[in-house]
Amino acid sequence: MKIVHQIRLKELGFSETQTVSIILVTENGNVLFQCYMLEPPWENNETSISAIYSGSFILRKMSAGENGSRFKYAHFQVMNVPFRTYVKWHIGNDVDDTEGCGLPGMKLADFDNDGIPEVASSTIALQRLFDLLDEETLLIISES
Repeated sequence: MKIVHQIRLKELGFSETQTVSIILVTENGNVLFQCYMLEPPWENNETSISAIYSGSFILRKMSAGENGSRFKYAHFQVMNVPFRTYVKWHIGNDVDDTEGCGLPGMKLADFDNDGIPEVASSTIALQRLFDLLDEETLLIISES
């Protein structure tokens, strides 16, 4: 069974402006894929402005436009987040693109030279995750 581990790194982790994690896709203890994740900062799990908290969830594949989604491309939805709905993993680079969702990226970059990392190559990371994962995958979010 493939599992997605989202590890929020203390040295990158939560800040006043955003949350940065490493995503590890594993199967039988072997790492199959690794990328980064950018989310908004922790704001008490508030809809559209907060990262979600640590725990276990189901990551479900969503097709373009599924269930009225505004995304015109395949993406993911994090299921069973208490007090939240429509938490997605989708394409984007900057925390302003998140709206309470996660943005995968192949690497970190400081596009605007403000000392705060953004994710780069988000489209590639999302597609690799989509190609690799099952329709539903266990997502485990933890602090390092």
